[in-house]
Amino acid sequence: MDDSAFVEKRRSPRVESASPVEFVLDSNTFAGVMTDVSSTGVRMTTPAPMEVNLVTGSDEARRATLVWACRRDDGSCMYGFKYVDA
Repeated sequence: MDDSAFVEKRRSPRVESASPVEFVLDSNTFAGVMTDVSSTGVRMTTPAPMEVNLVTGSDEARRATLVWACRRDDGSCMYGFKYVDA
């Protein structure tokens, strides 16, 4: 996901930042840096892709990294993941 793929949809002005931030997903904590912040959101960077466990219908857990994300017109979100062992 490079920056050119993002469509500007911000509702609030953003301010550049270089502050450390932690992103917590379940019991995993990821360190990163806020690159900009506003009253309605934040953008952060991490030194490496964040890995998650994906459990499929067969109950097989696989490690994956987030490749892309987008919000759909109905408010739901879609995510693309790449398996780490692929």
